Amino acid sequence: MRSWCVLFVAACSSIAPTPAQPVAVTVPDASLDAAIDAPPDAPASETATRERGAELFQTLGCIACHSLDGTFRIGPSLLADWGTMIELDDGTRVVVDENYVRESILDPQAKKRAGFAPVMPAFGGRLTPDVVDALLIYIKSLR
Repeated sequence: MRSWCVLFVAACSSIAPTPAQPVAVTVPDASLDAAIDAPPDAPASETATRERGAELFQTLGCIACHSLDGTFRIGPSLLADWGTMIELDDGTRVVVDENYVRESILDPQAKKRAGFAPVMPAFGGRLTPDVVDALLIYIKSLR
């Protein structure tokens, strides 16, 4: 995995986080929908999952290509992206929701976003479901 991360980082940024092994995250017993819709003043377990997603976003290197301030890098910014309608490279439009973001993390070439090179690596089989869920909760909180 280390050589894969080095190649990915070279493609995405000259400043790269240290490659990390997949990390397991415990999602609260509540359903993912309840956790993902947690308001900023949510109970501690939901807030902890969102904070864990923020940590993972950094340590897994997502930040190297996806900004959180609205600027575009190699990939789209994730600020206020959730719930919006976006255009794919084939001209179709989709809503940025749990299904689209999950698929984009696991198999980013399945629905390529217009205006961006298809360089994001697939994380299917590399991240545990709990890690993906924590990332989803965090990304949704950026809306």
